[in-house]
Amino acid sequence: MPQTFYYTLAEAPAATGEPAGNHHDQLAVALGVERFAAAAIYEEDRLIYRESPFEVKYDHYRRWAARPAQLVTDEIINQLAARGLFRTVTSYPTAVPVDCILRGRILAFEEWDRGEQWFGRVAISVQLYQASSQKLLWSGTLSRETPAQKRLPAAVAQAISTSLRECVDELAAALAQELGQ
Repeated sequence: MPQTFYYTLAEAPAATGEPAGNHHDQLAVALGVERFAAAAIYEEDRLIYRESPFEVKYDHYRRWAARPAQLVTDEIINQLAARGLFRTVTSYPTAVPVDCILRGRILAFEEWDRGEQWFGRVAISVQLYQASSQKLLWSGTLSRETPAQKRLPAAVAQAISTSLRECVDELAAALAQELGQ
């Protein structure tokens, strides 16, 4: 029986201490992040790869260390907290009061093969709500595709990590702009 390999997201580089989005001061906002939902094909831990938009292939011996919804949620919490943009960033629901709630859905979290080049592709749909009223404050879809340095699963996991980090960069800038008004 072939060996099973497990992958996780690479840690984001240490934050510079500068909040995202035109160097705003820290927002007096406590942010709660709900566990992201995932499109049905991303609900399991097997790595997914595609060669066309119409066919999904699962790698039975290469898996994520946790399901993509948990990996993405944890990474978003960690990256947003490291930026210092918010007073606090925590998973939600929580016993700690929050001002805003971030919800999202994974639309893509996969390897995409095009000829001799492999890519790590991430797409997420995100909504920001005011906690007290559930009023929608902002929504957007963020998508990135990063070339893998090599045609190896570990290189694809790194490319997916980079794609997610770039999505979170864009998310942080959008949230800073929306909440800093």
